[in-house]
Amino acid sequence: LLFFFPSLSTSGKLSASGCTFTMSATEQEDKYPSPDVMVAGGSDQSSEYSKKNDNGIVLIPQPSDDPEDPLNWPMHKKITIFACICLAGFAGQMSPNSNQLTFIYQIPAYHKTQTDLLNSVAAGLAGWVAGPFFVIPLVGVIGRSSVVFWSLVAIFACQIWAAEMTGANDYISFTLSRLFCGMFGGIPAILGSGYIMDMFYLHQRGKAFAIFEVLIIFAVVGGGTLGGFIAERKPWNYVFWWTLGPVGAAILAVFFFVEETTFPRDPSMPKRAPLPKGWLANRIATFLPGTKTQPSGKGSEFVSTH
Repeated sequence: LLFFFPSLSTSGKLSASGCTFTMSATEQEDKYPSPDVMVAGGSDQSSEYSKKNDNGIVLIPQPSDDPEDPLNWPMHKKITIFACICLAGFAGQMSPNSNQLTFIYQIPAYHKTQTDLLNSVAAGLAGWVAGPFFVIPLVGVIGRSSVVFWSLVAIFACQIWAAEMTGANDYISFTLSRLFCGMFGGIPAILGSGYIMDMFYLHQRGKAFAIFEVLIIFAVVGGGTLGGFIAERKPWNYVFWWTLGPVGAAILAVFFFVEETTFPRDPSMPKRAPLPKGWLANRIATFLPGTKTQPSGKGSEFVSTH
C-alpha cells in the first residue's frame, strides 16, 4: 500500500482526491486480528486459537483431543492417503476422454460418420457433468472413501467394456460405456478436496491443493494426448487398455491405504462409532459397503425405510 499510496502513514491515515480515511493501529488490530500473533491468556481469542505448531503458527482448524481426528494423524499417514487420492483423481479424470483425439480411427470399425463418433466423446463429457448429481449423494450413506473406491471399480469396468466393443454393431454399446465412464470419472477428483480439508491445517492446504489440481489438469489434457500417441502405432482400442494400469493401481492404493477422514468438529453433530482396529475388519467396514463410516441415521433420507 505504501508503494501505491505514499500518503499512507503508520497511523493509518490515507488522503486521496479530497477523501480521508483514518484508522489507528489499535483499531486495525481490533478489526483485523492476526491469527499468527500470540493472544494474551484469558481472552476469547486465546481460547479459540490456543494451539500452535513448533514454528508458532496457529493451527486452523484447532485439532481436538480425539486420536480419531485426522488432524492428529502422523504426517506420514496423511501424505500416504493424500498420494493415493491424487492417483485416484488422476486415473479417474483421464479415463472418460481416452478417445478424445482418436475417435476418427473408429469410423471404419463401426461404419459410422465422424459426427457419430464425436457423439461418443460428447457422451463421456455429458456423464462428467451429470454423474456428480447422482453419485455424490451416496457419500452421506456409505462414506467418501467407499464412493471413491467403487467409482474407480466402475471406471475400470467401463474401460474394459469400451475396449471390447470392436464389432460393427457395437457403436451404441460403446457410446454407453463412455457415458457411464464419465459419470464415475470425475468423482475421485471432486471428493479428493475433502481429504485435504480434513487432514491438513489451513497453512498446509495451499501446497496440497496445488499438487492435486495440477495432476487433475494434467489428467484432463494428458489422457487424450497419450491416447493419440498410442493410436498412431497400435489398434484404437489400446487407448482404453492402457488406462487399466493407473486405474487398477488407484483401486489397490485406495483399498489398502485410504481411510475415512470425515470427523465432526461441532460437538452438537452426531459421531459415528469407532471403526475396527484390525486391518481387514477396517477395510470391510470402510468399503463393504461403508455405512459404518457414517453416524447412525446420516443419509437416511436417501435410503428407503420400507
